[in-house]
Amino acid sequence: MKKIFMMLLLAVCCTQLFAQSATQIFTDYRTVKGVKSTEIPEWMMKMARNKKMKDSISHKVLDGIDSMWVLEMSDCSRSKKNRFGERVQDLLNFGYDEILRTDDDGDNVSIMAKAKNGVFTDILLFIKKDDGGCQAVLIRGHVRTEDVKEVVKMAGHDD
Repeated sequence: MKKIFMMLLLAVCCTQLFAQSATQIFTDYRTVKGVKSTEIPEWMMKMARNKKMKDSISHKVLDGIDSMWVLEMSDCSRSKKNRFGERVQDLLNFGYDEILRTDDDGDNVSIMAKAKNGVFTDILLFIKKDDGGCQAVLIRGHVRTEDVKEVVKMAGHDD
């Protein structure tokens, strides 16, 4: 019985050791040569929240965003871009769901999110460009899925 318990404990520990998050991937790549990293911290997001908006739905979404992080990778090696893309796709094994995948004029666009109880905690936009470049945007916070659906409807993309 002790052996089974120890093996189970070891398996759980190993799973957690290799678990990934979008934040960890962005942290790993922000210092890679050729990667441009821009972080919009919480205090700056608070300033944006204070701006009056015409519609209350967009304000609700903005209110739930704590921070944003943008990585632009057009100047780094193809192998680094490919590895980044692989790690992003691996997030599907760690609680992230792909909510949209499309091909826009040769650019592959993927939107992934991690949600808990109807609230997005991470939203990741990943674009692999036709010319070999790639970009990623990570939005962190607590954004209600209903609010995002309303914004999509307002934009006229509710198909």
